[in-house]
Amino acid sequence: MPPRRPANFNIAVSGRYGPIPAWTRLIRELWRRWCIYRLRRADLHRLRYNEPAVHDYRVAAQRLMAGLRMANQLIDDPAVRRVRRLVRKRFHGLRRVRDVQVMALNLPTPRAQARYIWRLRRVLREEETEIRAGLQRHLSPHRDKAEFEGMRRIFAMLIARARRSSDAALTRILRNDLAEVQRQVQAQIRSLALDNLTTFHALRIGLKRARYKLELLAVSHDLPAAKAAYRTAQGWQDLLGTIRDLQVLQDELARVSPRGAAEEAGFRVFSARQHYEITEGVRTLLRQRKQLVHFGTTIQCLGPSREPQRRVRT
Repeated sequence: MPPRRPANFNIAVSGRYGPIPAWTRLIRELWRRWCIYRLRRADLHRLRYNEPAVHDYRVAAQRLMAGLRMANQLIDDPAVRRVRRLVRKRFHGLRRVRDVQVMALNLPTPRAQARYIWRLRRVLREEETEIRAGLQRHLSPHRDKAEFEGMRRIFAMLIARARRSSDAALTRILRNDLAEVQRQVQAQIRSLALDNLTTFHALRIGLKRARYKLELLAVSHDLPAAKAAYRTAQGWQDLLGTIRDLQVLQDELARVSPRGAAEEAGFRVFSARQHYEITEGVRTLLRQRKQLVHFGTTIQCLGPSREPQRRVRT
């Protein structure tokens, strides 16, 4: 079951005649992310850490951490940072098991001569089992109380801040934060290089951060342009994610050596195909660099608005 709302939640975000205030939309969005995170957290144990459950939990954790980063700028309280650390520790605890599961999905059905794929599957399966056994330390239920207490304090402080602040102040904070991410994304786009896959991974992380901030801006202010930019960022992120998954699998192939001439031939074919798919994905992205630059400009248009200067009488 999702957590219950704070006692003063309904008072702060109760419906009004006319447009819903931006503060109300933002608090509701953070509450929604918190509820989804708790549900995905429960699914991990119920579904025994299978691939869909791990993926959904990590997505929910990233969206919640993005909301907590924004909350930290609004209220600057140690409770926000404490909850973020708990969520981040659990998120990183699932990183390797997620990589292992993705690699197992990307492995082809082995033929008779490709026994090294069978061995790689066995190595990945054994590693996943070992990681699952140790996940109880990161996802133990006794830490739930700290999360609940921290989130209760966060929502109480956000509600108090909303009552004494204006939507214009919230807009400036959201757009200034988005402008900072936009500058990082533009710098990462300029640094893309065909012979350096690390730059593509850095761009993927930057686009992911921009995507979650665009979602906060779109939800709190109901901006169609921010919603469109959010969907565009998701498309770029999916392409970069595919390149990253193939790169991780290619690096993992070095752990299993082929045995015999038949396995060696099959290994070279599979490794060459992996390299070709990575190169094609990278070249596709580089051919669309202009669209990426245009996307960065689109984010910039959603950045901080220029305040009209007051005319001073002389």
